[in-house]
Amino acid sequence: MSGKSVHYEVFIRKGAKGAWQLRDALPNRKAATEKAEDLVMAGEGTGAKVVKETLDHATGEYLTLKICEIGDAVDTGRVEIKKDAEIPCFKPQDLYTHHARSVIARLLTEQLGQWKLTAIELMHRADILEQLEAAGTIVQHAIQKAAVAHAQSANEDAQSAVKQLNELINKAFERIYKDNRAGRFPKIRGKKLGPIAEKLVGNGDAEYLLCAAVADNLSSTAEWRDKLSQLLVFMKELPDKGPARDLGLEVIDLFVAEMLEGAAALGDLLGDQENLGDSLTLMADIFLGQVKKDAPVGDGVRVLAREFGKNKLPNSRSAIAQRIIRELKSVRRLMPRCLEEEINLVKTLATKMVMGQGKLLSLDEITEAFTVRSKRLVAHDVIDDYLQDVSSVDDKIEKLIQFEENIVGAENKRTLASFIKPLLTSHKSQVYFIDGDKPVMWRMKRLAELQAKVSKSGLQEHQKNEIVEAFGQLACEIDGKAGLLDMIDKKHTDHAERVLTLLRLVTSDVLPQGELGQKIQLRVNDKMRRPEFRQSLLEGASSRVAELKELLSQAGFDKKPNASKNGKGSEEESAA
Repeated sequence: MSGKSVHYEVFIRKGAKGAWQLRDALPNRKAATEKAEDLVMAGEGTGAKVVKETLDHATGEYLTLKICEIGDAVDTGRVEIKKDAEIPCFKPQDLYTHHARSVIARLLTEQLGQWKLTAIELMHRADILEQLEAAGTIVQHAIQKAAVAHAQSANEDAQSAVKQLNELINKAFERIYKDNRAGRFPKIRGKKLGPIAEKLVGNGDAEYLLCAAVADNLSSTAEWRDKLSQLLVFMKELPDKGPARDLGLEVIDLFVAEMLEGAAALGDLLGDQENLGDSLTLMADIFLGQVKKDAPVGDGVRVLAREFGKNKLPNSRSAIAQRIIRELKSVRRLMPRCLEEEINLVKTLATKMVMGQGKLLSLDEITEAFTVRSKRLVAHDVIDDYLQDVSSVDDKIEKLIQFEENIVGAENKRTLASFIKPLLTSHKSQVYFIDGDKPVMWRMKRLAELQAKVSKSGLQEHQKNEIVEAFGQLACEIDGKAGLLDMIDKKHTDHAERVLTLLRLVTSDVLPQGELGQKIQLRVNDKMRRPEFRQSLLEGASSRVAELKELLSQAGFDKKPNASKNGKGSEEESAA
């Protein structure tokens, strides 16, 4: 093979001196740069860099060129490199651990997707390993990427890591070839899994051999849904209890878990979904074992969901839960066409995931995922989009207050509050509430409604208090312009009735709390000290004394008028 091929590797790290970790490899420079920016924005690293890797097919060597650095990515000094690498895997069996299989699946994502295989199938089938070796530099490229990532994270020599990984991979391949030639791998075709599992119980390589038998049997199925169905059939063939059942379930769980971890397999199992939000909703239902009757999934997925509902196949159930968590943390929109639907969906998903918290998924993981998702929702462009069809200032404020119910995380709630207060104190709000054409009492009542909703919200206390105070200030300015309290004095010539009207106003929840209420309290206290108030109260209906007492209690006005100590008036004033 001649010529060159190019790809771009994305690395992240935390802190200026942190070790670089390989996160992705992409064929397009722009996509790689955007990926690096997204990772930093999502908080997965404080710095990121993109490296161009050019493979010379004639020599098999890579030419490395750094394209860009983002965030806290600049090296602060040279790091001493060890002469020899110390890779975490020492023997072929180490490659079969969950972590090692996950790395292999990530490095060979494209190839596994094309062949419709999971990493665990690949690692137990001699025929597929032969195809992989014959496919050119795929294996070598994967080894180099893994070695470079390890060497950079551990400050070790990359060439030494490449050499050790090559030796380890060659031993692993040779082990599979040797066992296959020796006929060590059982054959399931035409048989049931249970008896085979029973024969392997007690064998030191029981899991390895049974995995090879299952992988060989799945080679006759070309579609993911068929693979899942076959694995679920194997479950029915196991004994009702005992070591053979435990072994069989453990192996089946490994295969199903890897299918659910892979994007290609999971996409096929979920069927056609209009957007990521619909996919996550369906995944959450599967995780909870509550798939709806009209869900566009096959019988295999429905059976799998029922098993999850019985708390079986823990690795597989954990895999789909972690997939949901990863997607929630991603930058992809859940409902690209409608932000309102996306906000409602986030709340629905949060409820579903909290229902499934437990050993497989902690509340901290759920909270973290929805905090990251909430951070995307309180971005300026998202908020602008959310409010673009809302015309009036009061409705915009109300929508932002309602938005708070769907936001997770103290920092995100602080960000949301930073949109509410400026909007409330803006020139548009001043014009709308103070100089608006709607009746004064309507404007006062609207402010009181919005203020009450803020008071009940989950915003942080100091920001909540600031916004509540801003509502109160607006109410005072409305009174200053419209003269509401003065109008009450002009309307009622009866001095006691003036006081009662003011108190009714305070206790009717039509005025915002704050400065205006204090202003009314001072005015009430002043009026109740005057002789004309006492005279008016005595001349009116006797029920007004009881009403006055009740209103003063409801309003929280604890100051009493200076009353005369003589006669009937004294008794009634004391009661008030």
